[in-house]
Amino acid sequence: MRKLFLLMLMLCCLAFSAVASAAQVTDVKWGVDKDNMLRFVVDLTDAATYKVDVQDKLMTLTVDAALKDGVAKSSKTRSTIASVMKVEPAGNKTLIKIPLSRELKADEYKSFTLRKDPQTKRPARIVLDITAEKRIAPASVATTNKSSASTEKAGVTISNKPSAKVASDTAVVGSKPVTNTRKKPPGVGTAPATVNASVSAPSVNLSLGGGSSEESEKDRKKKEKERKKAEKERLKKEKEAKKKAKKNKGKIDANKVGYLTDGGIEGKVITIDPGHGGSDPGAVGARGTLEKDITLEISLRLKEELEEKGAIVRMTRSTDKEVAGPGASDVDELQARINVAERYKSDLFVSVHINSSVNKKVGGFSAYYFPKTKFDTKIAKSIHDELTENFGRDNLGLREANFYVIKRCSMPATLLELCFISNKKEEKLMRGNWFQNKTAKLIADGIENYFK
Repeated sequence: MRKLFLLMLMLCCLAFSAVASAAQVTDVKWGVDKDNMLRFVVDLTDAATYKVDVQDKLMTLTVDAALKDGVAKSSKTRSTIASVMKVEPAGNKTLIKIPLSRELKADEYKSFTLRKDPQTKRPARIVLDITAEKRIAPASVATTNKSSASTEKAGVTISNKPSAKVASDTAVVGSKPVTNTRKKPPGVGTAPATVNASVSAPSVNLSLGGGSSEESEKDRKKKEKERKKAEKERLKKEKEAKKKAKKNKGKIDANKVGYLTDGGIEGKVITIDPGHGGSDPGAVGARGTLEKDITLEISLRLKEELEEKGAIVRMTRSTDKEVAGPGASDVDELQARINVAERYKSDLFVSVHINSSVNKKVGGFSAYYFPKTKFDTKIAKSIHDELTENFGRDNLGLREANFYVIKRCSMPATLLELCFISNKKEEKLMRGNWFQNKTAKLIADGIENYFK
């Protein structure tokens, strides 16, 4: 009898332990891209099973995880297929109910999971995409109509692709879309955004966004006029930069051994690494801004700034893609970025990231280095000083870290964390042209100072 009692007690303890360690839903976000694709992302403390059920005009995502206190129970969405989502606790489960404007076919929605990344502190996630009302628009069409403007406003960018292993090399945490005047290369969303999952799924641009008030026709026309003006100025500047850099194009010394650290920036080979990309969205902001979109925009502008100064610039990626290709392992993805720098005998490697934290109030700039040479600290400090002395955001200091991309490359390198996507004020800043242009210029100035 006593043995039976002890056995029952042990079983109770195990049951209690299992319940105590069960996953919880910590957040539920949504986003709509420029083509009207609707995405829902569920953040979890740990991996959990789920199922999607569609009955008539009601879609229900049932997650086998309890709903954590403080998660919003209802949110309006901006989509023609669904105008609201409701989050309901159901014991140890969480129900996300989405009333639909019409019944869905099996091929008009899909779901997948994104794994937890302990290194970057990004949560496990479940992603649900509704493609029922998705529009297929030309790649280079300017966002001038009302629906496009709404997408930019929501700051959401989404792309489809099945789950793949994704490399992650951010400093803290991360995460949704942005609006800018740059003409996007094929594969890059007009309004960057994504859920910050350090993991990815099919070329997924996880984009989550919250709603915002409708712009008046007058405001939209004014913004469109400003956008065209900015685009005209950018094209002019880009033309001048290409002309100035033409003499350097392809002139990499085949006999070059090692890296150069002084003598001026002209002719120096610099590899710029926009963090994340493709199925790896990086960190995601409350408005759906995607880290991968912001890092790409800043990096492309940084390339222009450096070429104007006479540098030879190589990019690990210039579109929304994985560098190693879909399905590559985390290590292969990170190594592929280093390989670009090594292939072109780069003098410097700069990896661009956006930070994130569970503390929504923290913000500011930080620069990471690994002291494999005496110049790694120097380049990190040179860029960091420019950013913190001329931007007006918090200085989080220089930090030593053994991030793969800055540790394994042979040349001096730094990984930059440009403000926090988890901070509402900074997320709003980074979505705009002013922030992207200024950070690019200051980083370029810091690099120029380094080579003096």
